[in-house]
Amino acid sequence: MALDQVVLRVSKFDRVTQTVNRQYVAITEGGTKLYPMVFRYAWPTELDLMARPAGLRLEGRWDGWSRAPFTAEGGYVVVYRKPAEAV
Repeated sequence: MALDQVVLRVSKFDRVTQTVNRQYVAITEGGTKLYPMVFRYAWPTELDLMARPAGLRLEGRWDGWSRAPFTAEGGYVVVYRKPAEAV
């Protein structure tokens, strides 16, 4: 919230399709603006399953760009690496 506006965030989660429908509502003296977003998310285990057939190995998983330890409460950053070919 700012002195000249109020911003509301409303989200609807669909666990079956793993999608989030989100709407930001900005209310100002000049009117109300809507900022809709729709996105699909993947669980860490799903990413691991997709990486394996591609020949990628998990290098690290963190709770954000600061490389804080991964927890169930936060977001996540995952790094996979393709191993060097054996000569």
